[in-house]
Amino acid sequence: MATTLTESQPGDQTVAEGPRSDKLSDEEQVWAARYEQLKAYGYLLRPRYRPGWVPAWEDNGWNVREEDAILPDADNLDAERLSDGQIVFLKPVPKTSPEIEIGCLLTSEDMRKDPRNHAIPLLDVINDPVVSNTVILVLPLLRLINSPPPSSVGECIDLVNQTLE
Repeated sequence: MATTLTESQPGDQTVAEGPRSDKLSDEEQVWAARYEQLKAYGYLLRPRYRPGWVPAWEDNGWNVREEDAILPDADNLDAERLSDGQIVFLKPVPKTSPEIEIGCLLTSEDMRKDPRNHAIPLLDVINDPVVSNTVILVLPLLRLINSPPPSSVGECIDLVNQTLE
């Protein structure tokens, strides 16, 4: 059965018919189990993963908000860093992943000073409180490479040059 969406007010959509995501998927349940520990580390997950989460339509009828949507990739998640409100990207990786050592090296003070270093900075590495032998990498949340689209050929050439540095 197809889901029909109609606008009710800015930011809200009304579901006329179709499935609702009133239960967390298995992947989402892992994030919900991490909630309190990540909050203690200074990272706040979306309301959907908070203890006692209730789908919006249970409070206000059929009005569905973004928080009630199941994310297509629940292995990774965004969060808010409580110290400054920055939106970050949380990425669980095995403790043996070379990504950790490489990220720490490229984020070191000496490497960050190098103008050729265009690596995404590694903000934090947190021991996963739920999945053993896993850490959670904290990275800044970035835009897609084509958002906004390049406005000139020069921007495209600059992107290629920075990538190859």
